[in-house]
Amino acid sequence: MIRLSHALVLALVLIIGSAAICYHRAGRSVEQFCEAASVSCEKYGLYGFAAKCRLIAAEKCREAAVASAGVNEAAGRVAHERAARHFVEASRLVRAQGTGNYATELLSRAWNEAPWDGGVRAQLIAARLQENDPAARAWLVDLAYLDDDPDALALLAREHLDTGRSSDAVGLLKHAASVAPDHFGVQLALCDALLATGDSAASQSHARRALALAKSPRDRLAARDAEVAAGGATPSRWKLLLEYIPAAYGPTALVLLAYLLLLVSPWIAARIRRLLDPTRTPGAAAAID
Repeated sequence: MIRLSHALVLALVLIIGSAAICYHRAGRSVEQFCEAASVSCEKYGLYGFAAKCRLIAAEKCREAAVASAGVNEAAGRVAHERAARHFVEASRLVRAQGTGNYATELLSRAWNEAPWDGGVRAQLIAARLQENDPAARAWLVDLAYLDDDPDALALLAREHLDTGRSSDAVGLLKHAASVAPDHFGVQLALCDALLATGDSAASQSHARRALALAKSPRDRLAARDAEVAAGGATPSRWKLLLEYIPAAYGPTALVLLAYLLLLVSPWIAARIRRLLDPTRTPGAAAAID
């Protein structure tokens, strides 16, 4: 019979071993280790832990940026951008838990790290618009019409779509696509806008373009669903998921399999008993083996 103490000891050993392996694979970088831990926690619905890991990673990037100041400006810029990305991810995870105000605060911290990043800025504006911030509206209009910022144009076009102004949205997005033809968000928004005007053929074309530009499983699924909504034929959702699941859950499955095999092993059970009960006589231990 498997004892609870044996199962807990074996689980602790495997967790520590897995963490050590992940830390080594991350190049002994705390930031990359925390990023990997955040991704793992999010997969299993542990959004609070995932957000905390992202915040730790962001602070490590900020420390690297400070250390690079005046020494290596290029490295410092990259560190600031990585910190901003971690703050954005933390904001998304926090918002999923229903704490919108803190999520907006994290987006502000992200923008402070990389004010040149249009994507971060657009997300911050969107969050402030949801809070009915009048300054955010003026900021959005200036960026869209004066600076031709593609993220701002896409965000403004989404607002036009929500209010039924599909033709205006298409005009903005076509201009944004001419400014930034390889922008995933613009292509995906243009797909939705064209579909709203009834142009399904052009909508499918931009959905396929968005699918080609997608860099994450989440973006690939969004582009795939957009093309299906426009009447196109794309790889099934399950096919796209199967491209992602082995890489995402394969290591966990192997660890779990190893855990189950070791858990039912009489030899391992005997060694754990010896560890937990060092006063056991050699004769009794031999009888267990």
